[in-house]
Amino acid sequence: MSDHVRKQHYVPRFLLTHFANENNLIWFYDKQWKKIAQKGIGGVAFEEHFYDKEPGQKEGSLEYVYQRAETAVAPIIQKIIDARTLASTTLDEKIALAMFIVFQLNRTKTALKRTEDFQKQFWQPIKEFVEATGGKLDSEPGSAKDLWLDGINNAESYTEIILKKG
Repeated sequence: MSDHVRKQHYVPRFLLTHFANENNLIWFYDKQWKKIAQKGIGGVAFEEHFYDKEPGQKEGSLEYVYQRAETAVAPIIQKIIDARTLASTTLDEKIALAMFIVFQLNRTKTALKRTEDFQKQFWQPIKEFVEATGGKLDSEPGSAKDLWLDGINNAESYTEIILKKG
């Protein structure tokens, strides 16, 4: 049996706990069934193998990058909640928080959908134009999911932008 994480959350559970009741349940809206209900934190905001390059394979999965970021930032966020201010955060804490924000912006189903749409709206017309004019492309882009997963490589530069805002 693999020790690879199957349920990969796009909203970290440690954040959801701040919205849970005494029974550790949160309210959520199910878009598919168009209903509002309560559910345990572990049962919402996840997809199976969402961050895996190869479903079910630990190698290359971003799940573990996100886990490390969550582990680093959870006590910082708790510190901010307790203090009700950012004033006491250190530069290292601000860097970890900025990186976490970048991760959160890019680790959603919506971000994956935007990448898929980008590929359809940008790459496809270029490919069609080149082929219509008798040309041939030297290479094809990978899948939208691969492109989206590789986007994490830009997290550091986006982190610098966020840090300049504060």
